[in-house]
Amino acid sequence: MERRLDYQDLDTIEPAPNNPKEHQIDGVRASIDRFGYVAPMIIDDRTDRLVVGHGRLESLKARRDAGETPPEGIKVDDAGHWLAPVIRGWSSRSDADAAAYLVLDNRQTELGGWDHQALSDLLDEIGDPDLIELTGWDPADLEE
Repeated sequence: MERRLDYQDLDTIEPAPNNPKEHQIDGVRASIDRFGYVAPMIIDDRTDRLVVGHGRLESLKARRDAGETPPEGIKVDDAGHWLAPVIRGWSSRSDADAAAYLVLDNRQTELGGWDHQALSDLLDEIGDPDLIELTGWDPADLEE
């Protein structure tokens, strides 16, 4: 099946019922504040449930419910509904497959690790303390 980018009403995006991932919603919010809404969520067409992007969905709903302006990258339809970009066109083979992908998508990033010297060099290049804080690294982390 061909992958495609669609815009979907936040209220029609159904989260996975068994998502074990915790989210730093303040960090997600800060990222969206600075960069706009960049990375689309991913919907499993077989279950019509979210497999990637639960934290982004939670953050967007909180903004909308607080009466805030939609961030860059989010559309608003004529009825005022917030529409977020989602990737469609992927279907899991089973509920177990869907759950495995949900975990795998988050876990792969953790397992990749860091080249600490290259990270330190890159953060030095960024230079701006506010941007560095936004990355989730603080001076104590960098000293280690």
